[in-house]
Amino acid sequence: MITGILKNCQNAYAKINLFLDITSVRNDCYHEISSLMQTIELHDDVEITVYTSDTFVEPEINVKVANTDTVPDGESNIAWKAAKMFIEHFGCGKNFVRKIDISIFKRIPSPGGLGGGSADAAAVIRALNQLFSLNIDISTLMAFGAKIGADVPFCICQGCASVKGIGEIVLPIQINYPENMTFVVSNLGSGMPTPLAFSLLDEKYQKNFVKDIADTNSLCDIAALIEAFNKNDYSGISANTYNIFEEILLIHRPEVAKLTKIMKQTNAVTCFLSGSGPSVVGIYQSKEDAEIALIKFKNIGALAYVAKPIYP
Repeated sequence: MITGILKNCQNAYAKINLFLDITSVRNDCYHEISSLMQTIELHDDVEITVYTSDTFVEPEINVKVANTDTVPDGESNIAWKAAKMFIEHFGCGKNFVRKIDISIFKRIPSPGGLGGGSADAAAVIRALNQLFSLNIDISTLMAFGAKIGADVPFCICQGCASVKGIGEIVLPIQINYPENMTFVVSNLGSGMPTPLAFSLLDEKYQKNFVKDIADTNSLCDIAALIEAFNKNDYSGISANTYNIFEEILLIHRPEVAKLTKIMKQTNAVTCFLSGSGPSVVGIYQSKEDAEIALIKFKNIGALAYVAKPIYP
């Protein structure tokens, strides 16, 4: 018997990687990373409705996705996994859960390298914590999120953070971005499965990701990038944004190279891949240049968004 209905709505914000490098491969074959991540305005809408009961039953979990045909409904969706694991791990207070309905309106492209699935899972975790007034602290939620997906801890944290390990080590950072700076995110939809991208890099580097002075990306530095943002130093920003996956995607996905070329033609200070792609992010000094880029991307059929950084 249904005894209560609880509802919560969340914005599931996309993330971009301002910096992304692989530092090592563990014995269990997971890759350790060094990254600087930032949430941006682009977001999915996630609505969670929980039906409670006065008796214990195995909860029914339903996930419905709208506005895309590339993200699955039901048990194949990471949001379903997040809800099931949350209920099993944390319980649900004094009420029993009979059913959870999760409705996701997608705006974050998939595949994208923008953490769309992880953002949806994080939204479910935040919502259930709030709905049942569990008051679980964010560090505990992030540790739990690491069991679901590599980007989930950061998507729970939001804002800007240095991310290491396999995504479970998240150190929040406050950056004072230049006032007129704008991100443009573009996507032509031809991605590469992340495991394949990792395997191609493993092959290229023979699984030895220790850098030396001869490596181009050894000149890029997260601390220097943060300092450049804070000082409005666009040359420093350009010199220190980096994504190791570009070494693979620019060769194997010509669409990525096409987006990069347009960004350079429209006066982007710098442009770089987000995650393992295929989304490309450009940093623009002026809103006018960003809007010109937006028109050019839409003219070639690409998805494109102008987005500011978001903090929780």
